[in-house]
Amino acid sequence: MSESNLRNLLLYGLFSIIGITFLKKAYPPFSPFFFQSSVKELKSCLERSLLLDSEDRIRRDLFDLLQNIVLIRDPEDARKFFPRFNLEDTSSFKDLDEHSKSVLKRLYYDYYFHRQEVLWRQNALKTLPVLLNSSDMLACGEDLGLIPSCVHPVMQELGLIGLRIQRMPSEPGLEFGIPSQYSYMT
Repeated sequence: MSESNLRNLLLYGLFSIIGITFLKKAYPPFSPFFFQSSVKELKSCLERSLLLDSEDRIRRDLFDLLQNIVLIRDPEDARKFFPRFNLEDTSSFKDLDEHSKSVLKRLYYDYYFHRQEVLWRQNALKTLPVLLNSSDMLACGEDLGLIPSCVHPVMQELGLIGLRIQRMPSEPGLEFGIPSQYSYMT
């Protein structure tokens, strides 16, 4: 957690209470503070705290800060970390220097869009035929939004039709899709 994130807590005049209760000093080159509590511990502590119900904003801000992370510790090996999905949207990421941002972006894209690709394909080719053969129903694949690049080839391979929703076009810059331009069997 960066110092700029903690400045918001200073506005509440509660930094010392919050700092003693929830934060630990980190060692360089990491951010100056990190949460020593989990969401569950934070919730339990706040339920017993002296904060009034009218101070719900403080509670929300504390939870936001706790979730403002770029890396998630591997529960099986404390020395390993995984990038958080959409890490670029966090203020923690925005507070980093450009070199650190570049390194994290590279790791993020490698982890989510390259290393997982084979796993997605293998699982789809193992699971989908079983589902397709279990019913006479016409199945379609939800291929909207952020999807692995193997999705469309696997769908073609298995003869699955795609899903198109006019108000959710896959073409960038369009507010609405044009159904007459959709490919056949979608």
